[in-house]
Amino acid sequence: MMKAHPSYSLWYLLLLIVSGSLHGDEELDWPKLLINKSSPPVNMPDLDSPPYHYTTKTFQFISNEKIAIDKIRSFAVTAESVPAALSRIPLPLYSPPEDKKGGKVPIYLFSDTESFIRAGGKRSSSGYYSGRKKSVYLRSEHFIKVPIGRLPNYRLLVHELTHMSTHGVLGYLPSWLSEGTAEYMSAAFIPKGSYRFDDMVRRIPAHAKKFIDIRAVVELPKFEDLIAMNNRQWGEELQKLNEDESFYPHYLAALIITHYIYHLDPQGRENCKTYISTLKDRKSIQEANTVLFPQEIRKELPQKLEKYWQQRGLKIRFQK
Repeated sequence: MMKAHPSYSLWYLLLLIVSGSLHGDEELDWPKLLINKSSPPVNMPDLDSPPYHYTTKTFQFISNEKIAIDKIRSFAVTAESVPAALSRIPLPLYSPPEDKKGGKVPIYLFSDTESFIRAGGKRSSSGYYSGRKKSVYLRSEHFIKVPIGRLPNYRLLVHELTHMSTHGVLGYLPSWLSEGTAEYMSAAFIPKGSYRFDDMVRRIPAHAKKFIDIRAVVELPKFEDLIAMNNRQWGEELQKLNEDESFYPHYLAALIITHYIYHLDPQGRENCKTYISTLKDRKSIQEANTVLFPQEIRKELPQKLEKYWQQRGLKIRFQK
């Protein structure tokens, strides 16, 4: 048993062993199960007029409406869990935005859709992270003022705060890895700010079926195209989709490839460190891809991933 990261004393690290390959080789440094045992303190606003500021160790929640204590505390548990959990992943990914003034990352909670749109959000979206503004923008109805019979969309919160927590590398990571890691964290999330990384083979299909019908074969983007996309190209690709087309196959493909690197390729984690370092040195994505996807395995890998997941109940097919 190992001590939790000193910056996040609320964490109790239950176990830190996870399978590193298809054959079950074990490593001691990849988290298996992270259990949150307490709630982070939340400083309540001292003003009686909006905007209302609620602060935690890492964040400042800004709302134009007062939020009930139990709801903001529940929200804070999930929010603070993301940097705590991501900092345990033994890859050079955790790099939250720096603020020389010692400020906290703003999370804006909008009680109405139009205010969210004016802040840069899309009508069809529940929230997003702005790397330029180093801020998160959310529609309160999906996280705080949730309609009766529905649960807060904390998985999306985990996704967006993973982007925030990897702010320092977002500029040069390809979209498949940045989006794949955000989905990986989201799929691993379990209620009350805990994470399970030892059961991703079951958790990934369960996560995917929240967005698409996985009873039929899910058509994924072409593997070669996906691993070569930068952030601009990723956005342009999603813009091409018709209104009745799901965007999620792109995210699922990114998650499938990320899971392969993190859990199935015996050298994937070490190679991923080299991959990120290569990109930091301003090498092209195509050049960096030779580290993770050597030419001799690149053509066969999509078919191998299809077979691997079909045997586990998830039917996928990469476009040719």
